[in-house]
Amino acid sequence: MVSILIWVVIFNHKAESPTYIIAMAGAALWFILGKKNTLNTVLFVSAFVFTSLSPTDLFPRFIRESYVNPYLLKAVPCILIWFKIIYDMILFDKSEPDENVEALVD
Repeated sequence: MVSILIWVVIFNHKAESPTYIIAMAGAALWFILGKKNTLNTVLFVSAFVFTSLSPTDLFPRFIRESYVNPYLLKAVPCILIWFKIIYDMILFDKSEPDENVEALVD
C-alpha cells in the first residue's frame, strides 16, 4: 500500500507541490511500520527535509530557487524510499507479519 502511495506521485509528470502529501503519507507509514535502522531513518529524514520543508520559507530562497525547484530535489528522497520498499519486497520474505503490524491489528 505504501508503495502505491509513493508511486502515484513520483511517476506523475504533472505532480505539484501539494500532491507530495500523498507520497509523504506513504513514507510516514513505511517508516512507522518498517524496521528501524540507520538507512531507513536517513531516508525518512531526508524526505521530510527535502519533500516537506523545501517548498516552505524555512528553506533559504536562494537554495530553493537555484537547486530544489529546477532539479526537482523534492522527488529524490521519495524515489529512493520507493526503491527501498521495492528492494525489501523482492529480497525479504514477509511470511511472518512484523510485530508493529500485529500491534496495529490488535
